[in-house]
Amino acid sequence: MKMTGALVVEVLLAGAMSFIWILLLVIRIIEPSAEQINAAFNVISTASAIFLTLFAGVSYVLGWAISYLAETIFDPIFQTRFRDKYFGDLGLTFYKVRSRVFHNSPNHVIKDIEYDRQLIRIARSNSLNFLLIAIITISFDFQCDVAIKLTRTISLLSFVFGVLSFFQWRYRYKSTFYKFMDLYNGLITNEDFINGDIATSERPINRAGVQGNTSSSEPKDSN
Repeated sequence: MKMTGALVVEVLLAGAMSFIWILLLVIRIIEPSAEQINAAFNVISTASAIFLTLFAGVSYVLGWAISYLAETIFDPIFQTRFRDKYFGDLGLTFYKVRSRVFHNSPNHVIKDIEYDRQLIRIARSNSLNFLLIAIITISFDFQCDVAIKLTRTISLLSFVFGVLSFFQWRYRYKSTFYKFMDLYNGLITNEDFINGDIATSERPINRAGVQGNTSSSEPKDSN
């Protein structure tokens, strides 16, 4: 599957998950009767092709919206802190490393990075979607014991899936830092072999933040 097709699938999945909690929220607010719900299902089943097309379109729009919302929430709370702590300890910025890797790496490396980024976006959206499903589901006030147990079970499972998605996102997100640094160091080492040596500030850096020698000779003045 091409990256464009994979991106469309990713957005549709995120949007479909968002559609679930939005539908639950609407039901929670308007509190339709059983007859109204049955009537709605009958209308949908009668024109299923039309509603399926509408569902796909709405899910696509919602997918972009929830992805942006998740990014807006996660970036100042988690992502910026993780990035600044890791790359700040190395004396670098993430965007400098990422730019160099993207501009100098072969296509198969870029595709591997894009795959990781896609998984990160999916996990991030899932963590937010599942959390919202859990919150809205637990807010339902049913009188029937079976319905109460069902909503509590769905809410608990959604919360668990949301937590698991968050930790998957966290693991994947931090793992990309190591991958970027390995690729960054590899590019610098390759330039060292081609150009003879490089400035001290451009020497490969290990994950502990220590610059390593790439040549037995003294570093030449980059100026």
